Amino acid sequence: MWKEKILVTDTEDNVVYAGSRILAYADLWCERPFAYPAGKGEAGDILVYFGQNLRDKNEELAILAEQNFCPSIPPDAENVLLVGRISNQEVKPLLKWNLPSDGKQQIYLDTIYEQNEIRVLRKNNEIHFLLNGQTISWNLLHHEAAAVLLKDRGVKYFHAADGTGMLLKPLLTGELYSPYLDAELVYGRPLKQFLQKKIYEKAMALCEDVREIHFAYSGRGLSLKKEKLYLRGMEYSLYEFEDAESLMTEISEKSQKYKQLSSDEIEGLIAQPHFNSFRFWGSEESIRKMGFLLQKCSITNTTVLLTGESGTGKTFLAQEIHRNSRRSHAPFVHVNCAAIPYQLIESELFGYEEGAFTGARKGGKKGYFELAYGGTLFLDEIGEIPLALQGKLLEVLQSKTFYQVGGTRKLETDVRLIAATNKNLKQMVRAKRFREDLYYRINVFPIEIPPLRERRDSLYGIVMDILPDICSRLEIEPLLLSSQAFEKMAQYPWPGNIRELENILEKAAILSDGKIILPEDIMLSETEPFTAAAVTLQEVLEHAERDAIVNALQMFHGDKNKAAKYLDISRSGIFEKVKRYHIQTEEVESNDFR
Repeated sequence: MWKEKILVTDTEDNVVYAGSRILAYADLWCERPFAYPAGKGEAGDILVYFGQNLRDKNEELAILAEQNFCPSIPPDAENVLLVGRISNQEVKPLLKWNLPSDGKQQIYLDTIYEQNEIRVLRKNNEIHFLLNGQTISWNLLHHEAAAVLLKDRGVKYFHAADGTGMLLKPLLTGELYSPYLDAELVYGRPLKQFLQKKIYEKAMALCEDVREIHFAYSGRGLSLKKEKLYLRGMEYSLYEFEDAESLMTEISEKSQKYKQLSSDEIEGLIAQPHFNSFRFWGSEESIRKMGFLLQKCSITNTTVLLTGESGTGKTFLAQEIHRNSRRSHAPFVHVNCAAIPYQLIESELFGYEEGAFTGARKGGKKGYFELAYGGTLFLDEIGEIPLALQGKLLEVLQSKTFYQVGGTRKLETDVRLIAATNKNLKQMVRAKRFREDLYYRINVFPIEIPPLRERRDSLYGIVMDILPDICSRLEIEPLLLSSQAFEKMAQYPWPGNIRELENILEKAAILSDGKIILPEDIMLSETEPFTAAAVTLQEVLEHAERDAIVNALQMFHGDKNKAAKYLDISRSGIFEKVKRYHIQTEEVESNDFR
């Protein structure tokens, strides 16, 4: 595919190679057409056809009759000449048959047809089409028939057939025809005589300082890139063309192929749970390992603990586990423990009886454990549950029974628990902020979700699956991501992971003015470096030390004395490092990992 969209020139700017997609930008109007891009016959095109024999081409004759393209042709017709306008019955076609084939030269047609100068003559065994100053010739000994399409008074398509294949049918039914390139006429041709004037001017503007340029051409965005190429001691210039339409087609094909390969309809493929959705699509070892764990835990009732940075998709993954479990028909209840006020979390989890406290609802209220009966209870940010309440949570997980707030009747529960956190629960256990017995009770089947910065090989696939959903949600036309915009995103560390990626893409979709997202539409955070990792070992150590201090301060709610003791450094030392690393109060209070 890459070879189709490149053009190579030598040091004298002569063409030495041209891919098939480049022909869309070539100046094809010349006395002897040397190429044409892929396309199809369209309404309004002028078709010029000459064939020695149509007697054995019943399907071709049927198409001519079906399209009402021309009057009926006798079954014994030879040397047939046909000129007409596609999909326009008001303009009568020209039709001749049994044309003479003796003599050194025969003029078969010399006329004006719909403002087009068309002349067809035969010289011995050669047929010459003279069309508006352009000439196409072919040999009857090698090819039995030939067809030409004219558009805007220029040759759009030419093909000579040996008589074994269909020639008229594809042109009249709108089928795609392949590109054509005459290597003898193209290779060695000056670049100025090969490219359209506007494209050539843009190509000449590329240099060492400007290696890539974006501009509009024929109503669509076009990207042109130039690089130096060295082969066998020779220097060449390589031009790469990429437009929105071809990029859309390529992405669509890849997306369709991926969906086919990942479907359960492939013969011999055993159906798997559909946990491998876009946020976890990839080939990294960590993703394959996580996929194996998901497959195992989805079909059981075991307690699952999801860990990972904020924004990696823990909520989505919990929903996927539930959807592929035996409890998928029952409720999935998502509880964000960090969003519930400290005083209300017990009543929200376990419910309360009428009159249990001032302001209690008449008739009482069911808690999340009752609402999730038979299904899945997802406790997100479980590390935020108060220490005093953790004992009651442990009891309900072990005995499957609980009491409502203010209640005296023991209730039974039947839920599958999935917990998630972005905190280090082991550190919280050592700091006596999380019960050790509860930790081991929920850590039955841990699954760690890797951050997006460790999954760069999958970034492109993730973007291509997220972007259509975003466009649909915004109720806008589908958009594509330019390669330059993706390169910009690939250098970003993505501290906010999938959640940040979705936000960036949504903003880009709103800012984009066309069908393609350009680099300037990608608004990345200026506070984060655009590099995947620190350059030196010292920077790595400093980054790790800063994170450790921030985590300790968060753990002890900003108490520097306790944080210093926990980190085994002096009180003056932590003050010095807080100042050195510019650690702000907001970082400690808001918890970066939430």
